[in-house]
Amino acid sequence: MATKLPKAPTMRQRKAMGLFLKYMEQFNKGEIKNPPTMKEILAESGYGKSAQDKPQVITHSQTWQDFMSSIDDTPIVQKLHQWAKDDDPAVRGHSIRAAQEVLKLKDRYPATKSKHSHLHAELKDLYQ
Repeated sequence: MATKLPKAPTMRQRKAMGLFLKYMEQFNKGEIKNPPTMKEILAESGYGKSAQDKPQVITHSQTWQDFMSSIDDTPIVQKLHQWAKDDDPAVRGHSIRAAQEVLKLKDRYPATKSKHSHLHAELKDLYQ
């Protein structure tokens, strides 16, 4: 049985990945407060309206999942921990939801308890 080689990202995927990393870095540095949505990133990358309206078609692809798995979770978890301790409930709520979305994109937010039980335990510890 032949081993399947990973697919190389398309030009649009590479552009979307680059924009995603750029905005994530700007957000982590505090340069931007509200990073663009995946719909906006896909539009900026040249994807059509149908892909923009259903970004999961792109983000659930194996190529995108491989890209997301290469991103270190540590800064996301550290930010989540920092936000969870913020005195302003609005900051906590919005920021935690933003971190959850990034973790969902990385398929690291527990869809099922058994799938990512270690991450679930880390998030549970943050809330205690």
